[in-house]
Amino acid sequence: MLRLPSLISEFPLCFSGDPALDLPIVPELADGASEEVVKERNAALEEKTRKLRVARETGRWDQITKSGQTPTIFRFIPVHGTKLTWMQGERVRRNLDWQEGLELAFRIAIKEIDNIGKLELAFEIIDGQRLLKRECLDQLYDIGRDAGNPNLGRAVVLELGGFVVERAYQGVPPK
Repeated sequence: MLRLPSLISEFPLCFSGDPALDLPIVPELADGASEEVVKERNAALEEKTRKLRVARETGRWDQITKSGQTPTIFRFIPVHGTKLTWMQGERVRRNLDWQEGLELAFRIAIKEIDNIGKLELAFEIIDGQRLLKRECLDQLYDIGRDAGNPNLGRAVVLELGGFVVERAYQGVPPK
C-alpha cells in the first residue's frame, strides 16, 4: 500500500561556522605534519561532523550551542513534489552552474531566519513558486564583509542550500 508521509514540516539549520556553536576546532595541517597531529586533526573533524549531523537530523541546535549564546537559525520548508520538479527544470532551462543551483535551492526553501538582525525576508512568485527575493539574498551575502570576511555570506548560502538539495533527494533522515 502506498502512503503519504505522516510528518513533513519545516526544518531548522545553522551554518557550521556560526560562532555561537560549540564545535571542535579543526586545525589546518601543515606540510609534513606528524602522524599524531594528523590523527588529532582527523578526530576533531570526525567529532565536528558527527555533532553537526546529529543537530541537522534532530533540529536540536541547543545541544551544540555555547552557554549564553544564540545561533542564527535558518528555517526551511522541504523541497519535494512540484517544487523539486520546478527547481530541477529551472536549473536546466537557465543552464545554472552548481553555485547558482544551490542558491536557487536556498531561495525556494527558506521560510524565515531567527537571530539575524534587521533583515526582513521578502518573497516573490515566479512560475507559481515562492522564492526569496534577490535583494534579500544580496543582504545575506553581505554577512562578514564588515569583519574582513567577504565570502562568509556566500559560504552560509551555499552550505545551507547544499543541505536543502541533499534533503530534497535523500528525504527526511530518521530521528
